[in-house]
Amino acid sequence: MKQILLLLENKANARLLQELLQEHYQVYHYQDEASLNLPFDLCVVDGLALKQRQSQLQMRRQSEEPILLPFLLLTSRPDVRMITDDLRLSVDEVIITPIEKMELRLRIEVLLRARRFSVELACSNQELEEFAYIISHDLQEPLRQIKIFTELLVKRYRNHLDEQADQLINYIIEGVTRTQNLISDLLTYSRVSGGELTLETTDLGAVLHQVLVDLSRLLEENQAMIRVDYLPILKANSSQMRQVLQNLITNAIKFRSPQPPLIQIEAIRNDQFWTISVQDNGIGIEPQYAEQIFVIFQRLHHQRVYPGTGIGLAICKKIVQRHGGRIWFESEPGQGSVFSFSLPASAEAPASGV
Repeated sequence: MKQILLLLENKANARLLQELLQEHYQVYHYQDEASLNLPFDLCVVDGLALKQRQSQLQMRRQSEEPILLPFLLLTSRPDVRMITDDLRLSVDEVIITPIEKMELRLRIEVLLRARRFSVELACSNQELEEFAYIISHDLQEPLRQIKIFTELLVKRYRNHLDEQADQLINYIIEGVTRTQNLISDLLTYSRVSGGELTLETTDLGAVLHQVLVDLSRLLEENQAMIRVDYLPILKANSSQMRQVLQNLITNAIKFRSPQPPLIQIEAIRNDQFWTISVQDNGIGIEPQYAEQIFVIFQRLHHQRVYPGTGIGLAICKKIVQRHGGRIWFESEPGQGSVFSFSLPASAEAPASGV
């Protein structure tokens, strides 16, 4: 039976709700601060109680994240019809009294179902993470053994095998290497798809600088030129932003034209969002592949022409979506591409140069 905590300073409303809900739910009243530590699936609070204990309620909600712990505000004030940004941190629903009993029951049931779905989703994500880790670990070991023994075979019988045998052995080693890379990328994808997303004040300019340091050899080998206007400071997961920028820059170099790669990186503020763009002068992309390239394992070119697992842009899309943004591209075949992604802006964060 679902448990509902009543945190109401209006004792008459508390008694009425007790009578209405106790037939269908386990209902108990707030006694002291320890009551908030007890397990419950929904808390009904009135305006006065919310004002007195807002910080405690926010902490209790946050303690269950990413699982939803719904709080319902019961108020007689007709002007409180929308959940403001301030209220959003404390409550999920506002009900104006008086209200029909059936409507109240229905709205409570909706919140309880939302909590149940969030619990199921969290469990599913946890199981997927564990499954991905187990699969990657169990598959990597036999692959390592195949690669080691194949390399030993090459070393021991180097001068005793014909050209065809050498070619077959090379196919084995290449296949094992591709599979290892695929498993590694799958594990990366599962990690960015689930689990808690930790946001912190992130200087994208500093993140980009580290990415360019990591890619310095690749940039030098391809005589790539990087131009950067400016990048903002905002709330994001710095490690995942690093993945996005590194994938986009690496792709710009991989799918280069005969000319040396020229990559332009900039950010533009559009109302409540920053749009970060990575422009290149590479081979470009046909417009009909606009959705396909962001799908996991979808490749536009043969493995031998452009190596890779076809998962990099899928990882970028998943990361950007989890940050509350979107990713897209504009391209003309033979003229290059512009990959752009949006991120919610932090009003207090100034722009930063690189």
